[in-house]
Amino acid sequence: AEVIVVEKMDITGGNTIRSSGAFNVAGHKLQIEANKGRKDIEEFIEFTMTGGHNMNDPALVRYMIENSAGIVDWVTELGFTPEIGETYQSFTVPGYAPGLIIGLQKFFEEMGGKVMLSTKATEIIMKDGAAAGIIAEGADGGKVTINAGAVVIATGGYGANLEWIAELDPSLKGFVTNNHPGATGDGIVMAQAVGAAVRDLNEIQTHPTVHVPTATMMTEGCRNAGGILVNTSGKRFTNEVNYRDIVSEAILSQDQGFAYLIINQEIVDSNGNIQGYYDIGVLQKFDTIADLAKFMNVEESVLQETMDKWNKAVAEKNDPEFNSQFTWIRNLSKGPWYSVAVSPGIHHTMGGIVINTNTEVISTDGKVIPGLFACGEVTGGVHGGNRVGGNAILDCLVFGKTAGEKSAAYIK
Repeated sequence: AEVIVVEKMDITGGNTIRSSGAFNVAGHKLQIEANKGRKDIEEFIEFTMTGGHNMNDPALVRYMIENSAGIVDWVTELGFTPEIGETYQSFTVPGYAPGLIIGLQKFFEEMGGKVMLSTKATEIIMKDGAAAGIIAEGADGGKVTINAGAVVIATGGYGANLEWIAELDPSLKGFVTNNHPGATGDGIVMAQAVGAAVRDLNEIQTHPTVHVPTATMMTEGCRNAGGILVNTSGKRFTNEVNYRDIVSEAILSQDQGFAYLIINQEIVDSNGNIQGYYDIGVLQKFDTIADLAKFMNVEESVLQETMDKWNKAVAEKNDPEFNSQFTWIRNLSKGPWYSVAVSPGIHHTMGGIVINTNTEVISTDGKVIPGLFACGEVTGGVHGGNRVGGNAILDCLVFGKTAGEKSAAYIK
């Protein structure tokens, strides 16, 4: 089949290319053989459902997680070399998110696929009740009509549409977003125009650790690898590796509504994304706890006590203050240390188009809209009321692969 990707921005990748590039996996042979990480599929299904406040579509969650291990093997077949994280919970590919996007696009184009950049889809063409193509606006403003046997909507969420977000959830008015500027919900609007059902549009996630002046998201990897959050009094105040919405609420409840993320050189060295934050000037580096305390404007003795308590918790693999479920890989006893002030920012929109496990779009009357498929953040139901970190790219890969297969089968 001839496949055309219509991309409204001047590059591909959407929000994915801005992410850490890690995708969760459960039950892969590497996890089972090492007896580490997410070995049990049922446990991770329950974890994802609980994280989403049990608002998720159970069938979509089960499908995604049951197919997660197969995604590792699939990307390997495409030429990637997946690498398992040190906690054995997720995988990345070389180059992280940019490496994934560039590699997928290269494979797609080598297979004869065509990418039309700076071309904005505006309407889904319907014929005899089935999707039959799209109308788009080209870079020069001209109208582009593409007739097709099937249409896959993979336009992402609406995290950059701050006006719409404020209407859906007034409490988020004034928040920054770390979404790319094209994430404005166009695909949802187009789908609704042809009768698609939507769900959970008011379920909007904030990422707890965003550097507000630059809208830079500090990856969960900082905390999963051993970083802590400290308030303006120099003390920890939460389980840093809890669900995102819980950590966000904890930060917003602190004096002035922000916190300091503290990591050390070992953590920076553990993840190429984290080194990048220092390279662009977001992370600040300190050779002594005294210098770190001065940056944070807290008493050195209080901060040193906080660090000592945390290092003791790591040694004992027990956090009596906040019952952290950290993996206890490393402590923060050795410098240099790095820090940045963080607050929650708009990160992921859980709501969107209703689909089934075949990625077929469901109409407002509960029926499949023939020839119309959707996948990724444009859909609703996978993540419920809160997305688990590492499940977004898994969502894109599992349901993106499915959408490709099912739409191709549909036109045959």
